[in-house]
Parts: sequence; structure tokens; C-alpha cells
Amino acid sequence: MPDQYAGSIAASTHSFDATTRPLDTVKDNIISTAVTTLVSNLGIFEKLDNEPELTLTGYFSHPPLSTKEETVRYIKDHCGWELKVSPDPQKIPPPTRDELLLLRTFDPYRYFIGDSV
Repeated sequence: MPDQYAGSIAASTHSFDATTRPLDTVKDNIISTAVTTLVSNLGIFEKLDNEPELTLTGYFSHPPLSTKEETVRYIKDHCGWELKVSPDPQKIPPPTRDELLLLRTFDPYRYFIGDSV
């Protein structure tokens, strides 16, 4: 697995109003309702068509794996649940120099991007 992806994880959420629901309900449902996209060092996982499960929609290259099929199999084998895969997951290119500089600007102590990026 390329070092530039090691330790990367982020989540995109839609907003929810914690003031109108009891805190324990919000806590219990935050992953199941609020997280719509998960980005890891393996790929991009999204909830599609209001389904509760995350689906692999994009993947990062993982040398020495050379084909899409090998990479998707690797991701499925290293996923902690029965992974759904979109019909045509897209290969995500490595970040550009400018994107890496931007990441380093927002994470100067490298808590999230690590030392190898």
C-alpha cells in the first residue's frame, strides 16, 4: 500500500439537529444516519439511494495489484463487513502536489495525514 495513503481517513456528513432528539439517540445513530461518505486508505465508500450500508464507489491503487478486479478483491478481503461494491468503482488518482500542499496547510502537525505525505 502506498505510503501517501497510510492513515488517511475522513468522513463527510449531512447536518442533523441534536437539539430535537435525545442525546443517546443521536449518539446511537450518528454512524447509521449522519455519515454518508467515508474515505479511507483503501477507497471511497458511500451510502447510495438512501441505503444504510456503505458501498465501495472508488478505490486507490495498491501496488503490486494491477487490475481493478484484484484491487476490489483486496479491499473486500480487508474490509470489516460484507462490502457492497458499485457496478463500476472508479480508480482515484493520487493527490497532486498542490493537493498535498493544501493538506499540509490544514494539518501542519500531521495528525491525520501522517509523516509520509
